[in-house]
Amino acid sequence: MKIIRLLTMVLLSSLSTILTSACQATGSNKNNQITFVDKKWKLHTFTVNPSVDWDLNGTQDTDIFALLDPCDRDDFLMFRRDGVIIRFVGTEKCDEEDEDQLEDGTWTTEQNNTIVFRREDHEDKAEILESTADKLVLVHRFKSTDGISHKLTAEYRLK
Repeated sequence: MKIIRLLTMVLLSSLSTILTSACQATGSNKNNQITFVDKKWKLHTFTVNPSVDWDLNGTQDTDIFALLDPCDRDDFLMFRRDGVIIRFVGTEKCDEEDEDQLEDGTWTTEQNNTIVFRREDHEDKAEILESTADKLVLVHRFKSTDGISHKLTAEYRLK
């Protein structure tokens, strides 16, 4: 289970990291991208397509949210206007030593509805598929070790 949690946290961090100073896109994307700033977002769904053996148990998975530990499912994020991502630990902590909140990297946007996440020396990008007053959908594309392209979709709802 620790490998599942590690893989999940890496990908969630990628999605939020899983989100340097906040850039505003020009044109029609500007209004779409600023709606998620300074709000608390809770992960609602987390899926992958095509399926992948996420937890390395020999079964192909599409609903990654169902595989998350309950202590990870109740966390939420805030993308501060200053470009810092804050992760809030939910009511159920995975480790009693977990802080209630922590800085979890930085974010910026690009003009093509892309959000760039940075943590330490790692940078990742996701497409902002939808950003409304109460819903944020991010899509991250990756290739599995067998070379298959996958689409990882994270839907957040306002907490």
